[in-house]
Amino acid sequence: MKLIFLPEAEAEIDEAVVSLDAASPKLGDDFYREVDAIIERILSFPHIGKPLGKTIRQCVLKRFPYLLIYRIKADELTIVAVAHAHRRSGYWRGRM
Repeated sequence: MKLIFLPEAEAEIDEAVVSLDAASPKLGDDFYREVDAIIERILSFPHIGKPLGKTIRQCVLKRFPYLLIYRIKADELTIVAVAHAHRRSGYWRGRM
């Protein structure tokens, strides 16, 4: 399965890492590792996330209050957003 990151999702990961590192050294690295691990699980089991629509799903990060929003289409997994759980829900819908 081909993995694609929308630029906005990449920026959200970077912003979260910077913010978490400012709160506590190495916390950003922990966040990045958790995002990486959840993506690996999704690549193995694409339908593991909660459905939000026909092709859109979300997975909740365990340690951090973030949601990984992704789209499955044919043989592609697109990371649409890495959204803070307390941020306005659905703000990422215009990205598709």
